[in-house]
Amino acid sequence: MEIALFTADAPLGDALHTLLEAQAPGTSRRFSLPMAGPGDALGMDRMIQQGTSLAGVRRAWIQGHAHQNPVVPDPAEGVDWGLWQVDYLARQQRESARMSLLQEMERRGVRMFNGFAAYQAGFHLYASLERLRGAGLAIPPLLCANDPQEARAFLDAHSRVVWHPASGRGAWQLFRPKQLKALLETDPAPTPLLLAPAREGTLCHAYLVGGTLQLLLGQDAPSNQPGEERLEQFWRLPIPERLRLPLERAAALLHADWLLIRLVDGPGGPWIYDFDPDPVLNDLPPPFRDALLRLLAHALLGGEGPLPALPPQGEPHQRPALFVRRMLCLLFDLEASKGRDDG
Repeated sequence: MEIALFTADAPLGDALHTLLEAQAPGTSRRFSLPMAGPGDALGMDRMIQQGTSLAGVRRAWIQGHAHQNPVVPDPAEGVDWGLWQVDYLARQQRESARMSLLQEMERRGVRMFNGFAAYQAGFHLYASLERLRGAGLAIPPLLCANDPQEARAFLDAHSRVVWHPASGRGAWQLFRPKQLKALLETDPAPTPLLLAPAREGTLCHAYLVGGTLQLLLGQDAPSNQPGEERLEQFWRLPIPERLRLPLERAAALLHADWLLIRLVDGPGGPWIYDFDPDPVLNDLPPPFRDALLRLLAHALLGGEGPLPALPPQGEPHQRPALFVRRMLCLLFDLEASKGRDDG
C-alpha cells in the first residue's frame, strides 16, 4: 500500500479509491476518519490505523477533517459542567491524536494532501490571509472583530461589505445593518466575524492539485427570475498566467498540495477572499467533481503522464437538487423582503 485515503465521506472516498485501483491495483486503501480509535497506534517505530500499518505509505489524502487548534468548546447553555468538561477533554484528545498522526506521517516523508500546516492555516484564516498580503499577494481590506462599533465604522467606510465566519467554512454574504444587529449587537459577546469590501468581477473557485492550478471555475449566483429557477451555476474558465503564478505561490506559502482558493477577478486584478485546505466536492456539479477526483488520482499516483481530460470551457453546470432549489428560492425571497427596509 503506497496511498492512504482518510475520508469522512465514504462514497467519495470509495470513488477515488476505485479510480486509483483501476490504474494501479493494490496501491491504495481507504480509512475512515476520525483517525483515532480502537486498533490505532503511533510510536517511534510504527504507525497503525484501524489495524493496518502505514509503514509503506508514500502519499495520503485527508478529507472531512474538521480541524481545530486549539479546540473551541461548544457554546451550549444549561449543560452540567462536569459532563461538559469530560466531553471537551475527549475532543481535545481526539484532535491531538489526529494532529500527531499527520505530523508524524510528514516527518517520515509522506506527501500529504493536506498536512498539519495547511489545516492550521485554514483554521487561522484571518492571520493566514494577512500573511499572504505581507508576501505581496492581493487580499482585500479585512476586519476581524466582534466589536459592533468597529464593524459599523468598516460598514460606513465601504459602499458594500461582505462577511464570513472568522474561522471554518461559510459563504460570503452581504453585511447590512440588520446583520450587524443580529450577529454582533448581542449579549454575551459574539464570536468574531471577518469583514471585507465587496468587489465587482467574476467570482472564481480555483482548485490546486499537487500545488498546481488545475481547474478554474466561474460561479454565478442563484436565479429566481420568471421562467428560470436555479441554484448557483459553475463553468470552466481558461487559466491565465496572471492568475496561475500568484495562486500557486499562495499554495506554497500555505504548505498546501490540495487547495481551493476563492477569489474575485475584477478590472484591477484578482482579490483572494479565502481558501479551504479540505474542499467539499459533493457541493459541485458532477462533471467538475468527477474531474477533480481524476486530477487527485493522477497526483496521488505520482503525477506522471498526461493530465486527465477536463470538461469543456464555458459550458455551465448547476447542482441537480430540485427540492433544495425550491426551498432555497423561498429563503432568498424571504431574505429579499426582509432587506427592503435598509437597502
